[in-house]
Amino acid sequence: LLSSLSRQARDSAIGYVLQSDTFLPELSLFDTLLCTARLAGLSNPHARIRAVLDDVDLASCAHSRVSSLSGGQRRRLSIATVLLATPPVLIL
Repeated sequence: LLSSLSRQARDSAIGYVLQSDTFLPELSLFDTLLCTARLAGLSNPHARIRAVLDDVDLASCAHSRVSSLSGGQRRRLSIATVLLATPPVLIL
């Protein structure tokens, strides 16, 4: 299925989580996702950010700084950044 798509279409259809993250530690989780959403060109991303934070069970710490997260929470934030774009395929 993916081999029949153009490279650009294939790249936008696959989301992947990198092994290491590059989050700014002084930003909140919400602001981190907001920056990602704006870079991705998502319009009106606030509702999508809230939904993704809920999906990865980080809604309760949406306004906490990234620097205060545990390792597992940082991994879930990494997943959340990829889920913003709703890729049909997600590689962890």
